[in-house]
Amino acid sequence: MFKQRGELWEEARCLRAAGEVGDPDNGLRELDYVRRAEEILAALGDSWGVARTAVSAGRALARLGRIEESEQELRRAVREFADLEDRWWMARSLRYLGEAHLDAGGRGAAVRPLEQARDIYRSLGNEAGMRRTLELLRRAAPGGSDERRPQ
Repeated sequence: MFKQRGELWEEARCLRAAGEVGDPDNGLRELDYVRRAEEILAALGDSWGVARTAVSAGRALARLGRIEESEQELRRAVREFADLEDRWWMARSLRYLGEAHLDAGGRGAAVRPLEQARDIYRSLGNEAGMRRTLELLRRAAPGGSDERRPQ
């Protein structure tokens, strides 16, 4: 409907949401949705939307096991949110980066972005973000649990 009515921003938001489902059978399709959303948002000049879509792309790539590409997207999101002075989304992007490394078995690579996320959440007084990040840091610690816990 949004596409038919020419509501590009809403179409992009729907595409991004479709790319965040996390269906293991549709990972490539989800990545395609996210890429299409980013193209629309870039054409609209929505820099925050482009940064937000980089987060979605990073998570979609991580679900596909493409950790290096995932890291590139999530680090791009961190840089773009830093330029936009959006520290909350910087922290969230860093937390997702750490989580992607953990899920791929890279405990060592997970620690630095998780510590950065923790520090930003602390500076913002964001208790929920701190709790989620501390749980991931516990998983990253030597002897930490490799089990994923539902969020």
